[in-house]
Amino acid sequence: MGPSAHLYSATYISEYPALELDGESPMSTRLEENEGSLQLKVLLALMECPSFGTDLMKKIGISSPGTIYPVLKLLKRKGLIEVKTIIRKKKYYVLSEKGKQQIQNILLHMGRKYFSACLDPDWFPWIKIFDETISLTPNLRILCNMNYEPVRQWLGKMDVTYKQFLEEPEQSYNFAIIQIVATMILYDLRKEELSRYFSKIVESLEPESTLVMIEIEKVENVFMKMFFRKVLGFTKVPGITETELKELIESYGLEVTSIKKEMGTLICITRKPKIVS
Repeated sequence: MGPSAHLYSATYISEYPALELDGESPMSTRLEENEGSLQLKVLLALMECPSFGTDLMKKIGISSPGTIYPVLKLLKRKGLIEVKTIIRKKKYYVLSEKGKQQIQNILLHMGRKYFSACLDPDWFPWIKIFDETISLTPNLRILCNMNYEPVRQWLGKMDVTYKQFLEEPEQSYNFAIIQIVATMILYDLRKEELSRYFSKIVESLEPESTLVMIEIEKVENVFMKMFFRKVLGFTKVPGITETELKELIESYGLEVTSIKKEMGTLICITRKPKIVS
């Protein structure tokens, strides 16, 4: 989900059609699932800013007033939204304090479910991309700071040295795969130590070697801020854009071959150029 994506977009919410709202049981029928999903989309849209009913219809992609207004009445009856009136008795809708707490609980639930899967060391979703973009040959000497079972299986019987995060390499390599180094350098926490660590990795690579980097993509939305701050305890949301990643990598003398987006991450393939005499 990129920086311009809305939390209430159909593709994002469709994975959670039966979320409980205000302690209700999950919806059972297809009609009820659609109504539950629409309630959630309305709450997320109002979390961005108060809105008129017609504006909500545009945001969520609804063409019929007969669809949106019954949902608004239901959310008001539950105490999740409030109705305000301005000039000419035009009504607009805002989240109530109860609604803010309810949507916060839902977002944290979604975040824990999503990230618990992504952080599971036995589930590594990027192996397929590695297979499609990286050609492993028997003569590779590989450095890796991702000591997960799926990565070990992918690398198989290759000559691999597994290092802990921030543990500096002690020999030369012609292939490396690392995670979140650029993200944390940009996060500005222990920047000097992280910059030294990355420099040592680059120095350990022989000319014309490949470096694969997995980084957290920077996205601007309420959900990410809430999850990293309230669930993980970060003071700010970590992340890096494609442009920032490219600039940082090039500042260390590497060439960017490709950058792919996948599940909130940036997978960057880089190359250490040949030394020209």
